[in-house]
Amino acid sequence: MKLLSTTALCLLSSVAIHNALAQDGDVWVPNVWYGLERTTLDTAASTLRIPCVKFEDENGDLVAGYGPAFALNLQVIGDTLRLVGPSLELSELPQSCLDTLTLSNDGNFVNYTTSSAELDSDRLANAKHYYSLDLSADISTGGEIDFIANSVTDRFYTSPVYNGESFLNVAGVAPLTRDFIYDDDYINEALGLMYADLTVFEAGRTTVECGYVDNDNVLEVVEIIGSNTRYRLKSSLTTADNGKQFSISCPVFNHDLNRLELVINIVTWNVFLE
Repeated sequence: MKLLSTTALCLLSSVAIHNALAQDGDVWVPNVWYGLERTTLDTAASTLRIPCVKFEDENGDLVAGYGPAFALNLQVIGDTLRLVGPSLELSELPQSCLDTLTLSNDGNFVNYTTSSAELDSDRLANAKHYYSLDLSADISTGGEIDFIANSVTDRFYTSPVYNGESFLNVAGVAPLTRDFIYDDDYINEALGLMYADLTVFEAGRTTVECGYVDNDNVLEVVEIIGSNTRYRLKSSLTTADNGKQFSISCPVFNHDLNRLELVINIVTWNVFLE
């Protein structure tokens, strides 16, 4: 396999590499990808901002000798998107990395793909409008790296919806007395309810994770058995703590879009001590 061209090597590895935040005197100035969760077309700059793209060969393996991922910019110039600075080499591959840059076996071409690009992510009107892009570039010429579009498709995305019931209960009186134990049994029940009553409109890697949320600090750990942490009401609580709450909360996260879809409190307990 040929080595990458000198131009590609410079652009991907050493030209205008920046930290996630660039220091300007005593002021921390965000870089062009700051706050982006996915690839976004910055219409004001006519630039496709790519906060994270995996760099792989055609077998799906990371390309040796280069960062496992990069943050890149493709500027719209006529009918092409030109690779321009700044770029950022990432030392680790984030779980949230959504896009892929594939190097051909002969080392002459790179292919960029994404299914989660958006148009100006801060524009409310475009919040659920996503684009799938397939771009390719010839890197064997030693000149500018210009990507051409093989395909561009768009879709309107509908977020998952929970159609089930959420519950309100009382902690501190029978049957949920002060010494009642709250553990994974409730979490597993909450997960079952979520999966039974969650409607997902677009297939993908959507996960649900449930756990106790104790913002009022009313629970104490009784014991930990394996991965099961068991709680009860703190012995120090008094009637002055009545009305405080804890709950089992179930976030729904879409890994294909790197976005938190919704958070459902399946059950909330109100503390009531006599």
